[in-house]
Amino acid sequence: MDDDAPSPEPEVHGSELRGYDGPVIDYLLYIAQGAMGETAEPLVWCRRGVRRGRPALDWVWPPAVDAEVGRLVSGAHPETALDALADVKGIVSGHSRATAVARKWDIVGSPQFDPTVELAQFSTTRSFDAVRATFHAHILTDDPLALVLRGHLWIEASMNELLARSLPRIDLLKDARLSFNQRLALCGALGLVSDSDTAVIKRLNAIRNRLAHQVETNLSEKDQNDLISVASPELLRIAGLDGEREFPAGVGRIVAALVMGLHSRADGLDAQFRYTHYLSESVSRLIEEGPAESTTSN
Repeated sequence: MDDDAPSPEPEVHGSELRGYDGPVIDYLLYIAQGAMGETAEPLVWCRRGVRRGRPALDWVWPPAVDAEVGRLVSGAHPETALDALADVKGIVSGHSRATAVARKWDIVGSPQFDPTVELAQFSTTRSFDAVRATFHAHILTDDPLALVLRGHLWIEASMNELLARSLPRIDLLKDARLSFNQRLALCGALGLVSDSDTAVIKRLNAIRNRLAHQVETNLSEKDQNDLISVASPELLRIAGLDGEREFPAGVGRIVAALVMGLHSRADGLDAQFRYTHYLSESVSRLIEEGPAESTTSN
């Protein structure tokens, strides 16, 4: 999203979308999202916004989403996207009926499940927010040795949080006294940390061990380059290292990207748990209520 786009999270409250309006609007946003390709992130944001009334089966239309759709409609985008967004505005304003728009676009059912959208309304943990200020103070240091040692501790603590959300009996690992590398291997085996991030964390661990046990050594620009050499292009983009790489700030950026990524995965696990619980409750209600009576006259 560009600098004029709204904040990362749409507000929770908004006017309720009734009846068929919500699913049709979501499908139109989905169509526009597909048409816009790599520039479609604002539409993913909008689709999350209309779900902020969940986990109840409600659709809402927050003012910020309305403003964002209006901004997109006035932009230079593919004709299919603009047409779909114009129909969204028509439904919201009451000038168009959702049923007529659905026929126009041959909309049947709902878009294919998209976890980045569907899980958004359940992802409310934001565990990193609670430690952001402390982490910021630790990572913005002029002392390279402190940067590595503290960064290593932050990554270890973040992995522990991730494991605690993944293992039903995490308490049984206390007596195992797992080493850092063993915890990292366990995270990898559970699919919690990617192979590429594992390689970076292993390299950082090796640097930390050298600095912790050799009095006459210090962090070097070569160490930073070694970390960058094993990092994935995605991690480098997240860390802001796909361009100029000032030393030792690059190490701090890599640590920050890793720590925030680990917290994000932990929050995603929380979201998945809440989503599964929500589906289970929905199925139970459906079974208990039984089939709805038909209102169609013979």
